Amino acid sequence: MASHDFPADLLTARQQLNQAHAELTALYRALPWSVTPTHGYTSKSRTVDPETGELRHKVFPDSPGWTEEQIGQVAALRARILELSDAVNSHPYWESVDKAHLVDARSKHLPAAAGALSGE
Repeated sequence: MASHDFPADLLTARQQLNQAHAELTALYRALPWSVTPTHGYTSKSRTVDPETGELRHKVFPDSPGWTEEQIGQVAALRARILELSDAVNSHPYWESVDKAHLVDARSKHLPAAAGALSGE
């Protein structure tokens, strides 16, 4: 396995990408479950209650939908993620990596990236 000396701008772009993913995940978790106003319902399938171990149906309350501001926040973060993904994936550094080591370099690069994606 080859050692890779990644350029600072590639490391920065990847860290910013991880941060944007984390922000979008947090935003999604805080938003109502439906983008549009929707009546609540109880799912037909059952899930295990993590506290009691009982099987139960998941209940979705009425959703007020997302506000225009929330829709804009999601759109802006998604656009930022696309921009940063392109910056990382098309960075000129990848052209300098020996083809035999390219998969390793792309899959093992940026040690800080793993923790940010897993929420550590």
